[in-house]
Amino acid sequence: MKRIFLLLLCFVMLFSLCACGQSASQKPEPNDPTQVGGDGEAAVTIDGTAYSAAEVDYYYHIVFNNLVRNPYAAYIGISANMDRSAAMNETARTAFGVEDENCTWDVYLKEEAINNLKYVDALYKLAQKEGFTFSDAMQKDLDDILESLRTTAEGAGMSEEDYLKVAFGSNATKDIYIKVWKQAAIANAYSDNHQAGLSYSDSDLEAYYTDHSDELDKTVRTIDVRHILFLTDTSSLDKNAATYEADVQAVKDAAKAKADEALQNWKAGEATEESFAAMANDLSEDPGSNTNGGLYEKVYPGQMVQPFNDWCFDESRKAGDTGVVETSYGYHVMFFTGENIPYWKMVAENALRSEDQDAWLQSLVKDVTVTQGPAMKDVG
Repeated sequence: MKRIFLLLLCFVMLFSLCACGQSASQKPEPNDPTQVGGDGEAAVTIDGTAYSAAEVDYYYHIVFNNLVRNPYAAYIGISANMDRSAAMNETARTAFGVEDENCTWDVYLKEEAINNLKYVDALYKLAQKEGFTFSDAMQKDLDDILESLRTTAEGAGMSEEDYLKVAFGSNATKDIYIKVWKQAAIANAYSDNHQAGLSYSDSDLEAYYTDHSDELDKTVRTIDVRHILFLTDTSSLDKNAATYEADVQAVKDAAKAKADEALQNWKAGEATEESFAAMANDLSEDPGSNTNGGLYEKVYPGQMVQPFNDWCFDESRKAGDTGVVETSYGYHVMFFTGENIPYWKMVAENALRSEDQDAWLQSLVKDVTVTQGPAMKDVG
């Protein structure tokens, strides 16, 4: 099942925004696509909750922009400047399970937008009932996106409002964007929280293994490892310069010196896993782990780049081992935490959790009532 709303928080063009809209006392303009209530019209009503054209447009453009970024976009007939009133080609219809030979891209995108909004609506309402609210971490994400919006729009010589319209359609406004973003963030976090709470007994996992024994190897293990990355970014160097190779080596030497110094400083201090984690949060340039102490859990053979992988799965490796490893990313100060669960258990656990999460999500929208309103004509 496609749940594109789960990608909303990492979508490359997401920007946050400051509240700058109408006051509650202002009446919306007649047929204003950003408003529902008063003289405004709903584009979609989901179980009694009305959504404006601007709100639906957010999901419409999320779906469209993700399709444009798909590596097979050209193959299925997708491009940024395409005619969305054109019918989907056979390849696209097959890929997305569309049976209607006359279905246009615009119709498909609207249906997908409503489908995503349907899940967000259900999750958001459940989250509210259970007191699941907008967190400080979500606010930080919002603040970061706001800054990204400001600087990107400024660099493009546009206002923030105009930039939002480029990204999310002519109906986009700051007020609507912040409202929809926060709703999606809460829905997404609530969904993740539910999935994280799913657990399985050893007998559950063994039963999965029995059904998939031809695909799983019980001898493969997973490990936990912490690292501190010092990047060797040479993208700004002039490849045509006579000193290019020397310049690249200088960048590498500088990164290695930082890595060696960090390891020595750690050894000269408390030299514990906790102190390594604190150092990773302070120094690491890996955005995927520099807020959780540099930790990667349940790493399996072949998951990481080769030098990193080889260090982790060296037969002599034991808990507490440290070292410096060079990869194509830079220099990694390594700390081996130890072994985790067998790989087959991780695969079984992930598969069962995914199946149960999908079933749960499906149950939330099974009996949802969706009605399209007059303002749906303004979407797209």
